[in-house]
Amino acid sequence: MEINKKRKLKQGSWAILLTLGVIGVSVLTYYFLYKKHWRLDLTEKQELSLSQQTKDVLKNLKDPMTITAFFGPGEDLDDVYIRRRVDDILREYAARASKIDYHMIDSTVDIAKATQFQIHTDGTIVFQAGKNRKDIYKSQLFDFSDMSDSSLPLFTGESQFTNAILKVFQTTQKAICFLEGHGERSVQDSNPEGLTSFKNELTNNNYEIESVSFTKNQEVPTRCAVLVVAGPKRAVTEPEDKAISAWVEKTSGKVLIFIEPLVENPLPKTLSLLEVIPQDDLVFDPERHFLVGPQYPAPVLIPHPITKDIVGEDPVLFSARSLSSSNESLSEILQTSPKAWGETELKSGSKPEFNEGKDHKAPLTLGFAIEDKDKNPRAVVVGDVDFAANALMGAPGNMDLVMNMVGWLVNDKDQVTIRPQRPDYRNITLTAGKAKLISWFTQLIYPLIILLGIGSYWYRRRNR
Repeated sequence: MEINKKRKLKQGSWAILLTLGVIGVSVLTYYFLYKKHWRLDLTEKQELSLSQQTKDVLKNLKDPMTITAFFGPGEDLDDVYIRRRVDDILREYAARASKIDYHMIDSTVDIAKATQFQIHTDGTIVFQAGKNRKDIYKSQLFDFSDMSDSSLPLFTGESQFTNAILKVFQTTQKAICFLEGHGERSVQDSNPEGLTSFKNELTNNNYEIESVSFTKNQEVPTRCAVLVVAGPKRAVTEPEDKAISAWVEKTSGKVLIFIEPLVENPLPKTLSLLEVIPQDDLVFDPERHFLVGPQYPAPVLIPHPITKDIVGEDPVLFSARSLSSSNESLSEILQTSPKAWGETELKSGSKPEFNEGKDHKAPLTLGFAIEDKDKNPRAVVVGDVDFAANALMGAPGNMDLVMNMVGWLVNDKDQVTIRPQRPDYRNITLTAGKAKLISWFTQLIYPLIILLGIGSYWYRRRNR
C-alpha cells in the first residue's frame, strides 16, 4: 500500500513537472516568435504575405507615424471579412516596422475618437505622420472591374496602404502633365480607350495630375516633372512643337510620347531632337501576340531599368507602329519577334501579309528609352497608346511597364507598384449523401471518438 502511494506521488509529481515544462516551453516559443515575427504563409499563391516592395518601405521607415482604422462591427459577412482583412495586413505592417503605431477603432463605440479624427464614413483608414494625413476608404480596397461569376474581386489594399505611407512622408508631389488639344487620349475618359486607369495609378503612386494646353500656356509649365503626349490624332502646331522641344533641350524636361499608327508625325521637331523616326506602318506579329490576333503584338522586353522588374511578363500592345533611329546608342526597350512585319499598304478586305521590299522587316522596335549626354533620363517613345488605355491596362505587365516608364523618367526610386493577387475561386460540389456524412462525422462521430479516448484513458488510470 505504501509503495503504491509512493508510485502515485511520483507519477503525479512527474505529471506536474511535465505540464509546467510544456507550459514554459510554449510561453517561451510564443514570446520568441512574437519578437522575431515569424509567420508561415501556407496559401498556394502567398496571398497572406507582404510584397517585397512593402517590406523595403517598412524597413526604411525612419520617423514615427500612426495608422488608425475606423471600422464598425459590420452588418454582413462582407463587412466582417473586410475588417478582418484590413486588421490582419495592418498588424503585419506594425509588426515589421517599430515606427508604426497601429490601432483598430470601433467607430460605433468610440464616438469621441471618430469625432476627433473627423470620420464621416465607416471603413476609413487614417495614415498620419506629423501634420500630413492620407485617408483610405473601404470602397477603395477592392477592384471589381474584372469580377465575374468565376472570379473574385482583387484586393488592392496593400498597394493603397504602402503608397499612403510614402505619401504622408513626402514634402512635395511631382506633377505628371498631359498634353491636350490635339485629339489625345483623356485622363477623364473612363471608356476602354480612355486613360482613367493610368491616371488613378499615378494618383495612387503619389503623383499630381495636370492638363496642359497651349491655348492657356505659351510654354510647358516648369512644375511638370513629365509631359505625357498620349496618342494625338493630329500634329501639334509648329510653335507648340518648338516649345516642347525647347523645354526638353534647354530645361532638361522629360517627355513620355505615345504615337499611334496611321497619323502624321505629331511632333516632328521634338522627335528629331530625340533622334526617333516613327515609321508609316502597322505592326503585325504572328509569333508573339495576344489571343485576339497578330495586331495585338506582345513585344520582347529588352533589358533596361524600365523592364528589369517585369521580366517574365508579356505586355500587350494594339495597332502599334514601329520606330527607328539613326543613333545606335538609343536604348531599345520593346521589340517584336523575328517573324513580325510593319504593314505599309493596308487594303480593306484583304488579309495582311508580308511583302518583301514594301513592308518593314522584323525585328522592329516598338519603344525607345532616351538619355541625355550625362546619361540622365530624357524621354520614352512608344509606337502605341492603347497599352496604357483602360482596355489593356489590366493585361499582364502593362500597368507595371507604363508606371516604370514614369518612374524612370522622374528618377523616382520610391514609386511603388504592387500588383494585387486574385484569390482562387474554388467550388466544392457535394452530393446529399456526402454532405450528410460530413455533418454526422463533425457533429457526432468525431466528438464521440474524443470522449471514448478520454474515458478509456481515465478507466486505465483508475484500475492501475
